[in-house]
Formats: sequence, C-alpha cells, structure tokens
Amino acid sequence: MRALAYLAAAAIDAGRATTGESAVRAQRRADLLIPVVKAWCTDLGSKSFDRDQVHGGMGYIEDTAAQ
Repeated sequence: MRALAYLAAAAIDAGRATTGESAVRAQRRADLLIPVVKAWCTDLGSKSFDRDQVHGGMGYIEDTAAQ
C-alpha cells in the first residue's frame, strides 16, 4: 500500500515540477492513482482491524493481551 501511495505522490510531484507533455501524462497518472490508492488502503485497513471484532473486540484484547 505504501509503495502505491509513493507512486501516486511521485506522479503528483512530476506533474507539478515538469512542463509540457510529461506534466500532462504525470497528472493523468496521478488522477488515475489517487482514487485507487484511497479505496485500496481504506479497504485493507478496515480488513486488518476486523480480526479484533471477530474475537469480541475490547474484552478479548483486555483478557488475552492481543496486540
């Protein structure tokens, strides 16, 4: 996830730092990647915390010292 976010950030920077056709291509790449990065990171982030709810949430964590 982090690598994809860095790729999107690099495309944003390239779109601002360059001129001409390369700036347009970089901005188009950024425009495509931003919604993908946001959706994918949100989806995987939510899934990574679902395991706590499967085990009972806060009570499970307090009782078992799960991290």
